[in-house]
Amino acid sequence: MAGYPGNAAPADEGRPLFQNAYDPGQRDDDDDNCCGPPEYDSGPSFWEENRACLICTAVILTIISVILLAFSFDVVKPTEYGLLQNGWTQWVYTDYVYPPGRHFVWFRNFFITVPAYRVNVEFSTAATANSPPVPGRTGRDLSDPDSGGQPVTLSFSFQYQFKQNDVGKVYTEFAEQYEARYLLFARMAVSDVAQEFTPNKFWSERSKIAAKMFEALKVMLRDKGHCDVTGFQLLQVDFPTKYEDMITDIQLQVQYKLTSEYQQQVTNVMKNIDVLTAMANAEITEVNADAQAKASLMVNQATVEGFKLEQAAKAKSYASMQKDLGLTNQEMLEYVKIKSLTSARGGLGTGSKTVLGTSQPSLVFS
Repeated sequence: MAGYPGNAAPADEGRPLFQNAYDPGQRDDDDDNCCGPPEYDSGPSFWEENRACLICTAVILTIISVILLAFSFDVVKPTEYGLLQNGWTQWVYTDYVYPPGRHFVWFRNFFITVPAYRVNVEFSTAATANSPPVPGRTGRDLSDPDSGGQPVTLSFSFQYQFKQNDVGKVYTEFAEQYEARYLLFARMAVSDVAQEFTPNKFWSERSKIAAKMFEALKVMLRDKGHCDVTGFQLLQVDFPTKYEDMITDIQLQVQYKLTSEYQQQVTNVMKNIDVLTAMANAEITEVNADAQAKASLMVNQATVEGFKLEQAAKAKSYASMQKDLGLTNQEMLEYVKIKSLTSARGGLGTGSKTVLGTSQPSLVFS
């Protein structure tokens, strides 16, 4: 059967279907081609035959590597601190806190961030508030021994800030729910301080109460929350309406009392001014009277001196006249008498005729 032409085996029978092009059976012993493998015949190389597939594979691997590398970075913003979380196991590494910047964290790892700036928390009825006002109770009023304090509602705000080294402790204890715990701590601290003060102190010593709440909140959040409270503001204090009306009336009476005291002080000042004015006027009158008395005394003294000088001059002139006329003392006295009576300043007046009782009544003076 082997020699039968119909049963003759084809030339390629027994050859592998995917036989390499470098078939040893077809190798030419005289082939000195040194570029191909020595055991194969010369033909197209593996690189030349699969160049497109290899280039495509290299490009795809490069793209995948770039994408993986890009997803291996994460960013911490300038206003944040970061804790690294493993995206495969969800484990958070709290031993190291990352500062702001871009960091290589490997694929599927990312940051859990917390704020590095001061965060404001507000308890009030405002739409932007974090929580409603805090209800509490004041201390017992000393003026009302039967009272156990008054209900009070406190609206306030405070600011807290993390230190970089404390972020790991905060996440370990509170995870990402730290602010909810801070709200609870703030309620506790503020309501505890409110019980140390009587209701009227919230009007008269409000700044002191706010300072005490600030200190209590700082201690509470530092010890239990591992953060620093940097500011506190007591925004509003609300008592029940009935009690507020009573306190308002009391304060009005206190204001009226103060106003009356001020008016009394003004009246006292005005009266003191009147007294001082009267004293000054009295002193002025005294000075004027003293000056008038001294002036009168000086005028009288001058008058007396003048009169003395005038009389001395008259006496001198009369003596001279008596000497010149050779009159006796009696005659001189009669002359002086007649002169005094007939002078303009005398009592007889000018133009009158008078008969004097002299030793010689025949003399008539006109």
